[in-house]
Amino acid sequence: MAGNYPILRAALKQVGVKEADDFLEMVDIARCLEKGFARGPEGPGRVAVLTYSGASGIVTADHLQKHGLNLAKLSPETTKRLQEKLPPWMPVNNPVDYWPAIEKHGVLEALKEGLSALHADRGVDGVIIHLFAGVGHWALDLLQIMDGIQNRKKPVLVWIAGLKDEAEHIKRRMESAGWPVFDEIQRLAKVMSALL
Repeated sequence: MAGNYPILRAALKQVGVKEADDFLEMVDIARCLEKGFARGPEGPGRVAVLTYSGASGIVTADHLQKHGLNLAKLSPETTKRLQEKLPPWMPVNNPVDYWPAIEKHGVLEALKEGLSALHADRGVDGVIIHLFAGVGHWALDLLQIMDGIQNRKKPVLVWIAGLKDEAEHIKRRMESAGWPVFDEIQRLAKVMSALL
């Protein structure tokens, strides 16, 4: 308390320590590191966002920029792979608004393929996926969307919205399977910044 904080902060930064602003952020970072995600590259990270809502994709991009991260420029191969699920009138951008693909192919098929394509892109350092906990065609095992992503070198963080009870149930299942889930986009963005 009586020390020189700027000196302490500089020393911690030199040895690679990421400071948390508060207790919740410390817990968020720790639980993501506990899942086995490797530390990303030095400098601004390149993040891909897969969403069912263009508006939440834009909000996520704003928070990423606020925390020093960049939206990844998707490779031609990734763009082609994503475009295959979309109608011709919907171009691929990052954030990837995959709602038309969901309407065309269903939630599971569209989001599973979208996540797989983004995760495989060498120009992407981390992936954020937006999921919805609901009923009807949204009442599915969202862990199936994450199936096939075994490589923990890139962080994959999940923002979930939807019906409270369903969201809590899905969050517990996904966390126990190794996928960090967040209720707030701004907290997710801060943790992605810490990881990258």
